[in-house]
Amino acid sequence: MRKIKSNHKSKHLLVFTRYPEPGSTKTRMIPLLGSKGAAKLHRQMTEHLMEQIKDLPVSHDLLIEILFEGGDTSRFKKWLGKNYQYTAQCKGGIGIRMAQAFKASFEQGAFSTIIIGSDIPGITADLIKDAFLCLAGKNLVLGPAKDGGYYLIGLQKDAMSDAVFHLFSSISWSTGAVLEQTIKKAEKLGLSYYLIQELEDVDKPEDIHVWEKVIKKEKNFIDL
Repeated sequence: MRKIKSNHKSKHLLVFTRYPEPGSTKTRMIPLLGSKGAAKLHRQMTEHLMEQIKDLPVSHDLLIEILFEGGDTSRFKKWLGKNYQYTAQCKGGIGIRMAQAFKASFEQGAFSTIIIGSDIPGITADLIKDAFLCLAGKNLVLGPAKDGGYYLIGLQKDAMSDAVFHLFSSISWSTGAVLEQTIKKAEKLGLSYYLIQELEDVDKPEDIHVWEKVIKKEKNFIDL
């Protein structure tokens, strides 16, 4: 059972990620990059994301929490640093894990919570700030992914109820219907929502060009 930690941050940013172990990380990229290359890609993208958002807590009433699969807290602290809260994801499908993550965040005292993944190179600190601003006036904020899913989802605490768990149920995950189905559920639940900037994710071999654009600009990252 997840331990609830006391804090006074009104905004929570939850980063869903996985420890970069070959063979269990970015498995859909293995045909192109091999198991070690796919794990390296995931490591680089996660480090890139954390570099983008690392200064957010300095100027905002914000807690950044890493919700992880694989590895353990000590390994993540060694990898990404000690400035974040680390929690293992609960068991179950992605919908169950996100719903439980929102529930736990609000129980910790958050008034607005956003979940992001680590495979969207276009995420920036400014985008996260804008998403939290949207939650000041809307129940729900979504960041559409070009493939028909979403890379960001945020909720107000006032919108969270048992009914909102339906927002994550009966969704055709990993398909191009995820965003459309989620919006329809939000409308049925009476949730106001806002769509922010559309971005591209890096999930399949044909998506590698998205990351290649980034590493051409980021000299700190070595070619795969």
